[in-house]
Amino acid sequence: MADIRSAGPAGPARPPRPPLVPLFTSAPTPGTDESAFPKDPDSFAGMLMAFLCIGSVATANIPRKLSDNGITHILNVSSFPSIPNNINTPGITTLDCPIDDSPSQSLFTILLAALEFIETANKDGCKIFVHCQAGISRSVAIVMCYMIWKTHNTPDAILTEIQKYRPCAGPNIGFSVQIALFAKHANAECNVSLPLAEIINLAETEYNALMAKQK
Repeated sequence: MADIRSAGPAGPARPPRPPLVPLFTSAPTPGTDESAFPKDPDSFAGMLMAFLCIGSVATANIPRKLSDNGITHILNVSSFPSIPNNINTPGITTLDCPIDDSPSQSLFTILLAALEFIETANKDGCKIFVHCQAGISRSVAIVMCYMIWKTHNTPDAILTEIQKYRPCAGPNIGFSVQIALFAKHANAECNVSLPLAEIINLAETEYNALMAKQK
């Protein structure tokens, strides 16, 4: 079971949002440490937005790199702690949502907590680093879902943008199916004002039905 905070009651419905808004900044945000990227897949991946970036557990365990880039929040979806106990990193708020990088792994078990954590960092004017083990599949899947929810762009469009900053990015096939289902419900005009928890529930229900048919 994911090591996450229990989700509270669903908040008020969101107001209608435009069908399409810009994805990411057209260029990496000035001042982010990305000198080794994209040659080094474990490097700091520059800001996808003014507050959001993706990378690996290796980067998450370098306090100096985090502080130099103004990171205040870490979302870890790998199977390892973001900050080992022997590293003192003041000023960092961490949420661990461990999942396996497996096609059979459900994203929906952690999706609400993960997306709410990212959104909280955004609303508080903070910077968040989202990582898994290699910064290729799990972390990318979570960030894709966040961007789908916020921009209503397609999974393909969002992944293409992420790959401009992190060419190695690519969720596994099982995650890709779940991302597509999440996008289907998040982008549906009839669902645009639904709380995030309800959108996730719709996608998870359809995913579970799909998996049941394959047994």
